[in-house]
Amino acid sequence: MSLLDRLELVRTLDPPARAAIADAARTAGAPVHLVGGAVRDLLLERPTVDADLVVEGDGVAVARSLAQALGGRLVIHQPFATAEVHLPGHVLDVASARRERYAAPGALPTVELGAPLGDDLARRDFTVNAMALRLEPVGDGEPIDPLGGRADLAAGRLRVLHDRSFVDDPTRLVRGARYAARLGLALEPSTAALAREAARPETIWSVGGPRLREALALLAAEPEAAAAFALLDDLGVLGAIAPGAAAGPELAARMAALDAVRVAHAPGEGEPWRGRLGLALQGVPPDALEALLTRLEPSARDAAAVVAAARARPPLPARASELTEMLDRLPVEGVLAHGVDEPEPVARYLDALRHVRLAVDGDDLQAELGIPPSPAIGAMLATLRRRLLDGEMGGRDAQLAAARRMLGAMRP
Repeated sequence: MSLLDRLELVRTLDPPARAAIADAARTAGAPVHLVGGAVRDLLLERPTVDADLVVEGDGVAVARSLAQALGGRLVIHQPFATAEVHLPGHVLDVASARRERYAAPGALPTVELGAPLGDDLARRDFTVNAMALRLEPVGDGEPIDPLGGRADLAAGRLRVLHDRSFVDDPTRLVRGARYAARLGLALEPSTAALAREAARPETIWSVGGPRLREALALLAAEPEAAAAFALLDDLGVLGAIAPGAAAGPELAARMAALDAVRVAHAPGEGEPWRGRLGLALQGVPPDALEALLTRLEPSARDAAAVVAAARARPPLPARASELTEMLDRLPVEGVLAHGVDEPEPVARYLDALRHVRLAVDGDDLQAELGIPPSPAIGAMLATLRRRLLDGEMGGRDAQLAAARRMLGAMRP
């Protein structure tokens, strides 16, 4: 079975999308190719969600036709002549074939449109991502592979395309570790040597904090994140980004424990990448961690979650009310990180204690007890909840009675 026939088998592009691509290509008079990771995953018989298309012509025009034919949402990135067609469950990324030049290390590339497919493939990061499959006009169903990606994939190696690749775009260091861990590939020796040469703070940070943050977040989102961090550590990249961070054998066990607590007690909550990144940064001193996050420029919510997972954790109290109040103050990633070392109290909190609610609220206290609006109401409710958590009080009637007693003790 050719790769072209296998497209539906792994659901890379369903038949309606294939037909729409053919129509759009004929209308534009431009060949269209599936490129990059989707072709790699087809060869590995791995499922892939999104598809990257390269048009040897006007990619935006083809994307516009696809969005109209498939009822998708079109997003155009005009400076780079690229577009996205958002469809239910996946995204088609459409680009015009181009050449790229880097004016300075870490800078965004200068794009030259109108290039042939071979030049477009040669600008990519690794050989395994520099293959194409011609969709329209239909080819023979075999990959276009001018740079040896298929042989590297079969040999289990990850090979960079250019000696200056990591210097031109240091995010490729992080991306390479992500691919290697996900696909079970080993860095080819000269690629590993180039990565170690580039593992210097001045080189890596030339790309800017936000782009580096995005690369780290994508790596930490991988189920194989621990192996990817271990490779970054071995290459010297992790220490160049965050001095003090380390990814020894214990990190894999801690990340596995973190994921186990999430799956068992908080499925679908928070962002897995934030907790994993926090664990990888646990060895970074607090002041250095704050400086690192300032450079990476995450959102306030992301930064708080990473810090909560990274910081040293005091032992959890046994008393239900104290445990709940302590963990209530943390993002869920911080709670889950506590669960790595103390799974039982964290499970108790996530499964039960955090859901405990009073049967009365501030309006009840005002109506039933005649208490005027004041900060005292909030303090009273907090005390009532503590007693409820500790099993010292029953339902609504008992809660109102306890509130009356508190009110009586407050009055002169």
